Amino acid sequence: MHAQNDAAQRLYQEGIFQMEAMGDFSAAIELFEKLVSEHPHNKSLASRALLMAGRCYEKLGQEEAEKAYKRILEDYGDQREVVNEARVRLMALTVRTRPSEYKGIITRRIWQGPEMCGWTQLSHDEKYIAFTDPSTNHLALLDLETREQRLLTHKGPETDGGALIPFFSPDGKHIVYTWYNQDQSCEFRMLNLENGEVKVLMDSGFIFLSTIAWSPDGEYIALITTNNEGNYILGLYDMEKKTYRKLKLFEEYFLPMHTAFSPNGKYLAYERSYCEINNCMNIYTIDLATKEHYELVTHPSENFVFDWTPDGTQLVFISNRTGVNAIYAIPVKNGRIAGEIIMLKTDISQAITPIRITQAGSLYYGLDSGGRDVYTAAFKPDDPEPFGPTVKISRRFEGANRAAAFSNDGKYVAYVSARQQRPMQYSKAVVIQNMESGFEREVVLDVTTFFDYISWLPDNESVVLNTIYMKDRQRHYALFILNTTTGQVTDTIEGGINGYFIDPVWSQDGKYMYFLRGNYVDLKVIFAKRNMETGVETVLFDPAESSDNLDAGSPMFRLVSSNDQNMLAFSRRSTIERRSDLFLIDLEEDNPEPVTLLTINAPEVISRTFSFEGDQVFFIKSQLDERNVQRDPELWSFNIATGESRKIVSIPEDFLFISLHPDGSSALFNMGPRMNPCEIWAIDNLLPNHLNE
Repeated sequence: MHAQNDAAQRLYQEGIFQMEAMGDFSAAIELFEKLVSEHPHNKSLASRALLMAGRCYEKLGQEEAEKAYKRILEDYGDQREVVNEARVRLMALTVRTRPSEYKGIITRRIWQGPEMCGWTQLSHDEKYIAFTDPSTNHLALLDLETREQRLLTHKGPETDGGALIPFFSPDGKHIVYTWYNQDQSCEFRMLNLENGEVKVLMDSGFIFLSTIAWSPDGEYIALITTNNEGNYILGLYDMEKKTYRKLKLFEEYFLPMHTAFSPNGKYLAYERSYCEINNCMNIYTIDLATKEHYELVTHPSENFVFDWTPDGTQLVFISNRTGVNAIYAIPVKNGRIAGEIIMLKTDISQAITPIRITQAGSLYYGLDSGGRDVYTAAFKPDDPEPFGPTVKISRRFEGANRAAAFSNDGKYVAYVSARQQRPMQYSKAVVIQNMESGFEREVVLDVTTFFDYISWLPDNESVVLNTIYMKDRQRHYALFILNTTTGQVTDTIEGGINGYFIDPVWSQDGKYMYFLRGNYVDLKVIFAKRNMETGVETVLFDPAESSDNLDAGSPMFRLVSSNDQNMLAFSRRSTIERRSDLFLIDLEEDNPEPVTLLTINAPEVISRTFSFEGDQVFFIKSQLDERNVQRDPELWSFNIATGESRKIVSIPEDFLFISLHPDGSSALFNMGPRMNPCEIWAIDNLLPNHLNE
């Protein structure tokens, strides 16, 4: 008996070797079928061999896969785990090949991954997913059948750059993607999936570059690029000529959620904002031969392209015109409207990202599933267990609540939360919670997004928000001062199209605001002081000219102000010098300069400062692994009076400490994935049958 089991095991392992290592599916099938024939009584291994044979048949595109799975159900019904897998494969095959047999709509979850859906793509044969691996910033590939995952780019450490926005070629042999370098320049690259060769297709002249569609014949790639003037360019990359030509220049902000070539490759559909506010998105088509543009969907709501139907007669799109996201279709002929809009499905998720419609008529889409939220807990830094039980700050819009802060009198908490139809990493609502009664007031502002930052003014009546909003149909960076009682924005500090701010803080009397002001064009960052009464800004120091050589590394992290002294603290990590520093700025000085409090050398790094209470500066320290990824975070404090630092407690990697109560007794923090995990789903039988032909 042992000899027979050993022989069966050898056949199984040889089959797995041929299947996975050699890619010889025919040879693997012979070995698996031989095992089933010679060892039918070894049900555990024989059923597993049939399952593997079915997968090989699927790889070869042969109908015998269905027979293998059905045989498992008939002959090996007691092998529960294998039977369940066979049923799943049978359902996938049946839906893929004979959708007309199912009259009702079928919704299937395909995958859940670690990264946001905008950075995730599905191959045209529905077998692979390409995405950015968040731990390394490299491109990764997942086999949906075997669930095996591997890195596609793996040259150099994390600090060398990162891959974003992958896109499969129609034949599945290549992936194009944007590679961002450490100096914030970007390259348009293509990877050959058969031999791993990487080619740089374009590498200069762009601040931003994104693939938005690949033509069905594989000849053209639609791209969006930006230049130093802040213009957005819609263009086509010619795969044969290796050239890039402009289709249209947009002086206003232009970055559609989704675009789609028509099946005949003659038209490109996209959405575009047509008004100053953010909830006006219309859909247009462009004739690629004549460059003429046609209005397709015009409505005072958010409308986003999904894809063309397989027969090319209709364009499927998403709209929130009824107050919730729904899927619609509009007839199209020669790029223009050819009939009335019909609703296909109502009340779908607010965080949907279109992927494509397959030849069988299945609609694939991504859902940013959320998960990061704001919590509060008692905090006693001197205790062995410094944190008490954690409680969500709110049970409303769970997974959509982000940055939060205690008011200076400790009576209120302000936090930002997502309230819109696009993916949930964007926040648009400010919520003020009364800590005693639990009552909440909500203010929804017409902005593109709030960054994960909010802080109170010393008067406990207003908060400052770091925002992006639309102005002159361009995205502008700005700081908004919001009165929490009236819900009105009382002051706006402009950053412009290319300027941005890092974590503003206040003087104790509220007369001055301090912040780091940066620019995406020249990559400079200055430390500034703003008189809130006169609006006059003064540069306190330029890091590039600082004696502490602050420019030798990545941008400075969070700026925090003392709760009882006119001082600021911040941290900086230098990737060049492989060190981290903690700095103090005494604002009482005439010409304040940063003073180094603490220096830590790699592999230890100061991740960020988060609070400055009395003499204690609290910060998070991590360890760099062999790939320069931060691991094993710890909560530390530095005493500016004694010069001593100490570890308080180890914390989870998804933990982000954001605010201490003024009396130091409790803390607010984020927990959950930094980026919303992406789920990929499919809807079958949604389109009328004649649209699938």
